[in-house]
Amino acid sequence: MKLQFATAVAAVALFALGDGLAAAWGKSGRWWWFALMLIAGNAAWVLFAFLNQSWPLATASGVVNVGLSLAGIVVGFAVFRERLLPLEKLGLAFGIVAMALFVVARWNPEPEPAAEPDTVSQGTP
Repeated sequence: MKLQFATAVAAVALFALGDGLAAAWGKSGRWWWFALMLIAGNAAWVLFAFLNQSWPLATASGVVNVGLSLAGIVVGFAVFRERLLPLEKLGLAFGIVAMALFVVARWNPEPEPAAEPDTVSQGTP
């Protein structure tokens, strides 16, 4: 579980780095930001593929996408000095709760319910 969580964190970090580099390229037009963005983005996809070997797609996508959203907000606030509106701050709080729920669900999976017996194949009217 620790390896999967570390992989998810690394994927989020690389996706966020790629987003930041894309923003830098879009704002400056310098080609090296674009090249670095391609490297970070492709490395993130590789890590995401590895993560999907051990987590269901819904969990992997949820953790990575919510994490990327949170990271994007932090990068916009810290690096680009963007201001957060009150509803955006509330969304940030909801995102943190969502991330916690995804992680807790993986650490404490609920047992799958027992299958109902098939009464048709048993000949029961």
